[in-house]
Amino acid sequence: MIERSRGFAIIGDFRKGEDRIGLADDLTFGALTIVPRGNDTVIRLGSQRLAIVENVSPTVFTFNDFVFV
Repeated sequence: MIERSRGFAIIGDFRKGEDRIGLADDLTFGALTIVPRGNDTVIRLGSQRLAIVENVSPTVFTFNDFVFV
């Protein structure tokens, strides 16, 4: 799960269609910025880095890849 007050997570084994990334209940998908960094994806909220998803392109992420907990 990613949260705004916990630093950032490193996700090394995300599989599209099999996994979903948990978002703390104070986050919304629409507020996130999902950008490339080399072969990885960085998920941000404003200027705060929330997560790095290793070896996954940011273009694969949609609303359905997240779950709100």
